[in-house]
Amino acid sequence: TIHYAEEGRGEEANQVAFTYQGDPLNIYIRPLGCRVGRWEIAAKLVHELAHTTQRPAATEMQKQRDEDDARRVEIECGFPLQSLPTVITVKPGN
Repeated sequence: TIHYAEEGRGEEANQVAFTYQGDPLNIYIRPLGCRVGRWEIAAKLVHELAHTTQRPAATEMQKQRDEDDARRVEIECGFPLQSLPTVITVKPGN
């Protein structure tokens, strides 16, 4: 089931779409998704649908592998891989 969610909990708060671990059959779309456009929403739905086939991750390493697998599904479905902008922080030396 796809739901509209005003807010997410924890790390989900900054995502376009998400599922809660242990409840992958409910996909939530946030307002941000509605602002970025239909193709981004479609890509994120594909990504989250990929998570419905995965078991809950027991470790951070497994969680990262699951995310990588879901991103590969997005690419295989024709959605380009988008990366986050690089942030460089410069601190004055002593």
